[in-house]
Amino acid sequence: MGHRPAFSSARQGGDARLRRLLDGFGARSRKYVLDLSGHAGAYERTKPITHVVHIVTGPGGGELDHADTPCFWQDCTPPDFTAFRAIRHAFVRVAVRPSSLQIEAFCGLMAPGRDDIHCAEGDIIDQVSINAVASAASINAAEPTTALAPRTNRP
Repeated sequence: MGHRPAFSSARQGGDARLRRLLDGFGARSRKYVLDLSGHAGAYERTKPITHVVHIVTGPGGGELDHADTPCFWQDCTPPDFTAFRAIRHAFVRVAVRPSSLQIEAFCGLMAPGRDDIHCAEGDIIDQVSINAVASAASINAAEPTTALAPRTNRP
């Protein structure tokens, strides 16, 4: 767990030095399967990278991170490492079980005209299960809920 993200497609991006360091941890330890960070004003979950899922959950209540683009992201096409992302206030719950981690991201307070998805407060916007299987991790990500409607243009 850290403050700045190693992987992020938000306006300030990820930290390349931290990325190399965490990739090294992932390569050396099969027990390291989840990295949580904040700082960015957006929610983002990566696909497994060196068997580690990175989750940026910065927009608890602070300023949302916006680029001056129609989609609010620096690049409207998500990078290859991104599994799911949203510019929306959100919070994350991690359930630690004997053989898995269950992670759910919930829709937080609305910021009219500043969100890139539409959802009701408390809706699950993203979820993933990280299972321990014979010293390796398998990732099971649910499809984003159909209640989400991505924004394509600003109001």
